Amino acid sequence: MKAAPMPALPPEIAAAAARGWRLFPVEQRGKRPLVEEWQKIATSDLTQLQAWTQIYPGCNWGLATGTASGLVVIDVDGAEGRASVADLERQGMTLPATLTVKTGRGDGGTHFYYLMPSGVDIRNDQSGRIGPHIDVRGTGGFVVCVPSVHASGNRYCFVDSAEPVADLPAWIVERLTVRSSKPAATAQASPRTVGKGERTKRLVSLAGTLQRRMADPATIEAALIAENATKCDPPLAKSKVVSIARDIPKRYPAGESAAPIVAASSPMSPEEAVRITAELLDKCSAWIRRFVILGEAEIVILTCWLLHTWAFAAAVVTPYIHIRSAEKSSGKTTLMLVLKALAHTARFSSGISASALARVVSKFAPTLFLDELDAQMKGDKEKAQDIRGVLNGGFDSSGTYTRCVGKDFDVVDYPTFCPKALAGIGELWDTVESRCIIIEMRRRLPVEKVESFRFRRIEKDATPIKDALQNWSDGEVAKYLEGIEIPDIPGLNDRQMDISEPLLQIAQLAGDAWFQRLTEALQTIFVAASAEDTSIGATLLTDVRTIFDELKTNQISSKVVAEQLCATEGRPWAEWSNGRGLSANDLARQLKKFGVYPHTIRVGDETPKGYRRTDFEDAWSRYCSVPAIETATPPQSASLFAETAFSNRNTRPTVAVAKSGLIPHRQKSVAAVAVENVGLAEKGGLLV
Repeated sequence: MKAAPMPALPPEIAAAAARGWRLFPVEQRGKRPLVEEWQKIATSDLTQLQAWTQIYPGCNWGLATGTASGLVVIDVDGAEGRASVADLERQGMTLPATLTVKTGRGDGGTHFYYLMPSGVDIRNDQSGRIGPHIDVRGTGGFVVCVPSVHASGNRYCFVDSAEPVADLPAWIVERLTVRSSKPAATAQASPRTVGKGERTKRLVSLAGTLQRRMADPATIEAALIAENATKCDPPLAKSKVVSIARDIPKRYPAGESAAPIVAASSPMSPEEAVRITAELLDKCSAWIRRFVILGEAEIVILTCWLLHTWAFAAAVVTPYIHIRSAEKSSGKTTLMLVLKALAHTARFSSGISASALARVVSKFAPTLFLDELDAQMKGDKEKAQDIRGVLNGGFDSSGTYTRCVGKDFDVVDYPTFCPKALAGIGELWDTVESRCIIIEMRRRLPVEKVESFRFRRIEKDATPIKDALQNWSDGEVAKYLEGIEIPDIPGLNDRQMDISEPLLQIAQLAGDAWFQRLTEALQTIFVAASAEDTSIGATLLTDVRTIFDELKTNQISSKVVAEQLCATEGRPWAEWSNGRGLSANDLARQLKKFGVYPHTIRVGDETPKGYRRTDFEDAWSRYCSVPAIETATPPQSASLFAETAFSNRNTRPTVAVAKSGLIPHRQKSVAAVAVENVGLAEKGGLLV
């Protein structure tokens, strides 16, 4: 049988590679990169580009901008962008004639290609410094290039393919330059090389990427040989490269990671990290408010959680978001879709098995949105308990789902750690609920108006925000987040502090205002959750304490306790045992797990079995909520640099400080204290 012909490399891509421009595949009619660490493996090597053409037939193509290809691309968005260009021209600031691409947008987007100026580093910029609706794609960014197809169905095309690439105008350079100690690469820059000690790791990583994409062994081998010849200095022996290519499919099943992913390199400065984080939080908050009605606490938490999905690499635990309501048609699914539109690598499911759940997490490391979870809880009990087990372990980085696979029953650990949002009517399993931040949904009133969520326009509206989130994630934000120490928040227990920490780190990075807003939001949500602890054991202990208090006695017979419990309205005791009611024996079995046992007590002339108040004191103090103790001093944010919050260097610190290993001159507070000079607290969580 003849082999199918290999898909041809588009001539426009071959021509771009001949110019030395670095390219990589992106999804059909979209912008999502199809390869991991695209910033590092984008290439002008024709062998690699042809291999990608075979793996992803019909894909779009991304062109890495900035120092990678020696290009800066000015992205003019539609009619609004053209109006900004016209306004600039009236001020004498023009865009010189250059190689120009029509992007295929329905409203006429345009990319102007310019050469990266020597001696400076132009980075991505979406702040509007050139003009409204005019973005800059520089170092760390990319554009979708000719001959890709836009989501609208229109093809990217050159206005005039013979037009040369002009120099970037001086007025743009003045607005955007960040002085660099290294000369910028030109369009003919040689590929970055990998030296001894990193060559094998590099080739294994590339082989693993191709293996996950189901490339055949011949393609993997060809790609590794090309990578070795162009990137490794000195190149490895060909026999070694072939050995790596042939070993990967044997050692790692298709779809599983073969090597750790290396972080992208387009680092933000501390000042940029503060500013961009705050801007993204504002944008995500506005996005949520646009489509759903929620309280301020819920919006603040969900906003920080969205950024957490993009900075997940910095977290050791992740908070589950539990979106619940008392009745259907309360907006749960709508909220899930609103969040999904901006979340990192989002996957949505309205029904999933435990094994599929574990494999999806292992293969894609996604942000999971699991809807209709209440229906699965009421279904097959064994399957429901399996899902519960996966969710119980999947909130921390060590969580795994262990199964025997294959005819030899090999033991495989599937990682289950990833951000998750869960939705359903009513409560989840109590063990899963303790890992959640609860978002309570209610039906909208007729007077509560929001914009309708329409699928056909959501992707277009969400893309600019997602691009900004991607750039933020690529800017090594994890480095800054990992260096932020968070003090204990009054009113939050250990588990609540654990799952809140990644959100608090993001809020602190954005500045003290966001940190304070999130702190208050978490206290509001968790206090409400504690007040309605729905675990059956805690409910029983609370009700027994109420009975002792109301009867004003130190001992009660088991029979009386059971009768009083069954007479309590709004509690499950009267319906216990299929409607027969909670008996004294049922009560004893439930209390046994708390170390509480019935004794023979004296009540008048009788000596029934019963309980003493002292039997419960320890269990009450451990499992029943008590009134919150208010403190005179409000919680304060952690600081990433000593200058944060107040920076009077002549002021002696009021508490001891400790050096951070991340940045030598950074100090972190070790106690919460009242903040002085509050006027400076708005200047950010990194540097003022």
